[in-house]
Amino acid sequence: QTGAAAAHAHVEWLKRTLSESTATWIIATGHHHVWSSMHYGPFPILLKTLPPLFEAAGVVAYFNGHEHNLQHHLVNGVSYFCNGNGGMNVCNGAYGNVPPPGAQQHR
Repeated sequence: QTGAAAAHAHVEWLKRTLSESTATWIIATGHHHVWSSMHYGPFPILLKTLPPLFEAAGVVAYFNGHEHNLQHHLVNGVSYFCNGNGGMNVCNGAYGNVPPPGAQQHR
C-alpha cells in the first residue's frame, strides 16, 4: 500500500494496538513531531490525528526526532518530547512558530 491507503491502514493499526494495550504506561514514538515551536511548527495531519487517539488511550508520552532541538510540550495530559539534537542548531528565534497553549520556553 502507498499514499492515503497506507496512512489509513497505519492509523487503524495504531487505534487497534492502543485499544488492546494492557500496559501501565503507554509510550508512542515516531519520526515526525506533533507539536513544535521551531522551524516546522505543528505537523498538521499528525496534530489532527494523533492527540485524540493518544488522549483516548491514555498515552503518557510521545517521543520524536526531526526538529534539530530539544522540546517538551505537555498538552491534555500527554507529554510530547522532541529530541532531534543530531544536527544543525535552529534555536536562533528566526522561525517564529508558536508553541502549543500553555507552553513554557526555557533557554
